[in-house]
Amino acid sequence: MTDTDKPDRSRSSTSHKDELGTPLAPREIQCLQLIAQGKTDDVIAGLFSISRKTVNWYVERAKRRLGATTRGQALIEALKRGYIHLHDGPDVQAQNKNPSSAD
Repeated sequence: MTDTDKPDRSRSSTSHKDELGTPLAPREIQCLQLIAQGKTDDVIAGLFSISRKTVNWYVERAKRRLGATTRGQALIEALKRGYIHLHDGPDVQAQNKNPSSAD
């Protein structure tokens, strides 16, 4: 295989192993918080004007970063680490409208 036949990995994302322990992104935290409040992926997608697939992507990435294999484990880890809280907390919709927050 020549160099030109090799896949371009320069744009590839961080490997799953490298994500473990990486701090959660704001959107990952928001999705986990809403799941903890009992919201479905469809509802979360509607709140953020994103697809259900994108919601699932954020949750899966959060699971990897937290070292969890299930959503339940991810929620427990996020609670333990202080990323999410069981009380209602601030209005996530209002946070979504803040132009200074980056995903």
